[in-house]
Amino acid sequence: DFFTYILCDMSNMYTGSMKQLPIKEFDEEINVIIVRKPKHTLTLGPVFQSLKKLEILRIVEANVPGVGMHSFWGVPSLRILGWY
Repeated sequence: DFFTYILCDMSNMYTGSMKQLPIKEFDEEINVIIVRKPKHTLTLGPVFQSLKKLEILRIVEANVPGVGMHSFWGVPSLRILGWY
């Protein structure tokens, strides 16, 4: 199986051009998202609903204080959610 994936290096999140996770710019066929090094707290809310084929979400070196109750509502394909 082949995966469509994106690596979001958010190390320049507030000093560069990236201010938030650009979900609306992602291909709806994406299977894997890896978010790396946001400089500030990353809050997850129900923004993943358009990504019906998302299977893996990994958040690396990030401060995620909590995940909202409905963050992954409408994403039945999500199998792996990991923080590292």
